[in-house]
Amino acid sequence: MHTYLDSYGRPVFIVKKSNVVDSHAVDVFVTYDLPDVALSNEPFLLLVFFMTLFTFTIIYVRIDLTIAKVVFFAGDFLPR
Repeated sequence: MHTYLDSYGRPVFIVKKSNVVDSHAVDVFVTYDLPDVALSNEPFLLLVFFMTLFTFTIIYVRIDLTIAKVVFFAGDFLPR
């Protein structure tokens, strides 16, 4: 099983105990090594996602999808 939002996939360990007493309650440390590329992969994917999202948003806002163009004259913008 892997955690969500990990592009490389980090394993998740589930440890269950039974028939234990309070003296067995100690911390368990699990360590593992990841390649350097795996550490920078997720921030890079987030950067590409947001840049793509902003680019498509900018393009969408600038596209003119009207059928008829409205022509404004210089006098229309002057206060009366």
